[in-house]
Amino acid sequence: MVEYITDSKGNSRLPGIMTLGYIAAFDEHNAMAIINSKGISPLKEALLKESEDHIQAASAWTLGQLGGHSFNHAKAMAEADVPSHLLAVYKHPSSSEDLRKKAKRALKSILIMCTMLDALEPLLQDSPDEILLYVLNQFKKILPTDPNAKKVFPSIFLILRTLF
Repeated sequence: MVEYITDSKGNSRLPGIMTLGYIAAFDEHNAMAIINSKGISPLKEALLKESEDHIQAASAWTLGQLGGHSFNHAKAMAEADVPSHLLAVYKHPSSSEDLRKKAKRALKSILIMCTMLDALEPLLQDSPDEILLYVLNQFKKILPTDPNAKKVFPSIFLILRTLF
């Protein structure tokens, strides 16, 4: 299926994208198998380069299904820079309401599981309030328990001061 969505373009890609989303939603092991099969890259490419909103929305939904199971799933998404791309699609003025809704839901799903400060930090400056809430909530969870995060906190605090 990953090969199919990699090789196809346009509307013919949609059934493969949706199939991967349903497979990923069913079980976290299936989602990890899709991630391990290099499924993130063609989904991200469809999210960014397809011209039709419904294909982009399906890609956003599928990425959310892949990244929302556990820390490891969210880490794979963060390493592929998926959260920042979902945020860009969410903020883009020409995105349809459905695409914005799916991108926000996927971003929320991934952020709730993400504990990588490197992935969260860039979202601090660019996120609208409704997304920033989830980013800050993750910082709230990470900072008290992670000694490395405490070392990085002063720079994060400076970013937060400029926002508020």
